[in-house]
Amino acid sequence: AGPYPYHIDFCISLVPAMDMLGNTIDFYDKITWWDDLMHVVGMVPWVMFFGFILARMTRYNKRLLFMLTVGFGSTTNIIWELLEYMIFLRTSPTEFATGYNDTMGDMLLSLIGSFTGALLVIIISSKAKPKK
Repeated sequence: AGPYPYHIDFCISLVPAMDMLGNTIDFYDKITWWDDLMHVVGMVPWVMFFGFILARMTRYNKRLLFMLTVGFGSTTNIIWELLEYMIFLRTSPTEFATGYNDTMGDMLLSLIGSFTGALLVIIISSKAKPKK
């Protein structure tokens, strides 16, 4: 089993903490680009937690680990955006007018975050030496 994976805990805890901070300080309404930043920055630890779990549980080669980690980020973001559409965009005429452009931008930014997080998983996992 190995030592407790604090880095995985940190990654999964950082995502809601960043979102709560942004909501508490009202950054989403006060700073126009905050939501865009959170799509990139928030996706990085989100996919890293998944990538680190995969790297810890299996011995995937780097390419496959990278692709699965990006795929996790992409899939979870598509689900998020679909839920956002069903809950918020469909029912609000003002949001519906700009929703498509916002969703496409969100998906692109989240994909950039997914690639970044997956690359960090590969770099960090490659440097970690398994204990025998």
